[in-house]
Amino acid sequence: MTFLPTFLRRPAPHATTRIDDAGGGGLGAVRLPSPRLARAHPYRLPSLVALLCVAAIAATWLASAEVIAALRDAVAWLEARDTVQGRAFASVGLAALGALGVVLAWGRTTSPRRPVQLAGGRGTIEVDEVTGRLRAMLLERPDVRGARVAVENRQRRGVLVVAEVDVTPDARLRETLEAAHGLAERLFHEQLGVRMIAAPAIELHYEELELRPAGTRATSA
Repeated sequence: MTFLPTFLRRPAPHATTRIDDAGGGGLGAVRLPSPRLARAHPYRLPSLVALLCVAAIAATWLASAEVIAALRDAVAWLEARDTVQGRAFASVGLAALGALGVVLAWGRTTSPRRPVQLAGGRGTIEVDEVTGRLRAMLLERPDVRGARVAVENRQRRGVLVVAEVDVTPDARLRETLEAAHGLAERLFHEQLGVRMIAAPAIELHYEELELRPAGTRATSA
């Protein structure tokens, strides 16, 4: 049995959701950056080092006289600038390059679009795929006519789920809201084994029914 914190077992809708009764479902879809990130590979760095070594060996045997002469000129240029100023310039350049590498690596590991880690070491799943699954589950309900879903991966903290749901005019809002929470819990907790940071933030958009007495008809403005 999977242990779930109390606040994840039965979220309180009034604490984490908002029902939008402005009508028409006019809000646009929730948008997040779309680039996909490559999955982490433990052998990527060693493979890169080995590839560079192979390239160096190949260059040693296959390099032409022109290439060797160019390398000799490059070494001579470096020797001519072997001064304190030259070393300081090279140090600043290398430090900037290293800082850029750290920033890029940190951005990849903390991106909200990074693939979600499944429970039990079963692998990862793309954020877009998770989003599509939840949206499909919502659209299966007869009282839902449209859905826009966004999922952010907050790494060890879990995932953050936001959804905007367009419901039919005859939908029972409270029932639809509770069902949407239940579908999110089933997908993330039961199927994927992924923890949600908080209950999903779900907004319902609906159009009010215009009721008129029998025998009357609507007039245009």
